[in-house]
Amino acid sequence: MRPTPKPNTQLPVEELPPQHLTEPESQDPSLELPGWPGFRTQSGHSGLDPVESYSELGHVLGICLRDLLLFRVRTRSSMAWIGMAFVGFLFLAPLGVTILYLPNLGDASLPLLVFTFFPAILGLLLLTNLALDIAESLHRRGTSHVHHQESG
Repeated sequence: MRPTPKPNTQLPVEELPPQHLTEPESQDPSLELPGWPGFRTQSGHSGLDPVESYSELGHVLGICLRDLLLFRVRTRSSMAWIGMAFVGFLFLAPLGVTILYLPNLGDASLPLLVFTFFPAILGLLLLTNLALDIAESLHRRGTSHVHHQESG
């Protein structure tokens, strides 16, 4: 475990005025993570620091979720399409099974519907992004085919 860097001051942390700990302009730069997420490995380190690794993971997951919510997930790989379809249907399956057996569930129906609803939203987002990606790919292929015919 790495030792915590000490602030640039002669006073111990307990004796520091409270504004020193809350105001960003008075914080020591050595307490901040350097660089931009994606390029955050400090010099002389392996990149396996837990703080850096977790912040990188958070950055990547944030980008993925943002692109998923804005319908900007695009790929050219058919294997990625198969993976997106599989995961999308996998997230939708619990809700479908819950709805199928809803009359037999009794008091457990509402908690199961709530529990399976949120993964189903992710599944729908994945499948919507997949459909948009396939439609855009087919449109690109059709447009390039038309340009080849006109020039030929």
